[in-house]
Amino acid sequence: MDADMSAKPPVAPTAAGQDEVLVLAMADSAVQEGLRFEAEYDPFASEQTWPTNEEIAEAEAEAKKQRQEEENMTFTDEVDAPVDRPARVRSARYRGMKSLRTSAWDLKQSLPLDYARLFQVEDFAMVQRLALARGKDAERAMKGQLRRKSQDPADSFSCFVDGIGGRGGLGFRCIILSW
Repeated sequence: MDADMSAKPPVAPTAAGQDEVLVLAMADSAVQEGLRFEAEYDPFASEQTWPTNEEIAEAEAEAKKQRQEEENMTFTDEVDAPVDRPARVRSARYRGMKSLRTSAWDLKQSLPLDYARLFQVEDFAMVQRLALARGKDAERAMKGQLRRKSQDPADSFSCFVDGIGGRGGLGFRCIILSW
């Protein structure tokens, strides 16, 4: 097959009416490797390797752990009851009430410690007025700061309506307020 290829060189396209043959490349069979050497047979390619008992145990443990994590993500609010006491005793304090109006209600049960500080406000109206007055003072100070900064010529620049700029453009002042 290689000899046939070298006997007939490829023909390059030529202009119409010309019968000239142009050889682009010649195959050298002495340099070219045969096809039987290109595909090497691997005798172990079809061999099956079975997992060891240790690998099987690891895979089962991993699958069990994965199922447990999926179950925990699905049922996040469920809690397992301890074996040493009945679940009804353990969850007695979480039972629903028959009526919110007539049931006993512990107001201070499991409240954050910061709530105690909030409940010690004696005159809420006075504290509210004081907070609003301090807020207005802070707002006035901020407006004064903005007013002083906006009057600084270093914080402003010129921009033109026509978008090109130049001396003939219609300009207006843009004030930049720095925060």
